Amino acid sequence: QPRAAFTPTETYASLSVANGDFVGWVRIDGTGLDYPVMQTKAEPEFYLDHGFDRQSSVYGVPFADAACDLARTGPVIIYSHNMEDGQMFATLLDYRDPDFYQAHQLIRFDTLDSFSLYQIVAVLQANVTVDDPAAVDFSQYAQLADEADFAAFQAMCTAASLYNTGQTLAGSNQLLLLSTCEYSEPNGRMVLVAKRLPDAI
Repeated sequence: QPRAAFTPTETYASLSVANGDFVGWVRIDGTGLDYPVMQTKAEPEFYLDHGFDRQSSVYGVPFADAACDLARTGPVIIYSHNMEDGQMFATLLDYRDPDFYQAHQLIRFDTLDSFSLYQIVAVLQANVTVDDPAAVDFSQYAQLADEADFAAFQAMCTAASLYNTGQTLAGSNQLLLLSTCEYSEPNGRMVLVAKRLPDAI
């Protein structure tokens, strides 16, 4: 039956039962990005090198930043590897090409509470080297507490954007960030910034 016949909780019940760390599913149609999303607040990077079955894995599983509260409307940041065989978040590097962006502008991110569709508004490439004045600490955007935080986030997006997508952000937007390693420079990251659309499809 179509997924719309079920609630999010019903749709993902078996995954939630199989692993209580499961918090959602992320997918970009037309790409290989189609995975469960985990979150472990006690061990934030556990799924960097563990699979859904909690066994060691070089692939890991996409996981949400421990500081993100998926039950609220704050930003959600999801991390995963850039694997040489194209798995996990490797396709994020394809967004360096504006034509690829034009053909793949939407991200599906479902949680146990909602089916949600997000419009990609910015494609970022940045360095995250600790103590580098020019570096970007994306984890600090797991919570945007006020207008000043959002203004700083917008400024970062403008500075790190590879090109203008023609999309805009507002403080009321619920945000989703997908992040992976980018190897053109040490500690490089490729990040997609997306805003939630009013109605999921």
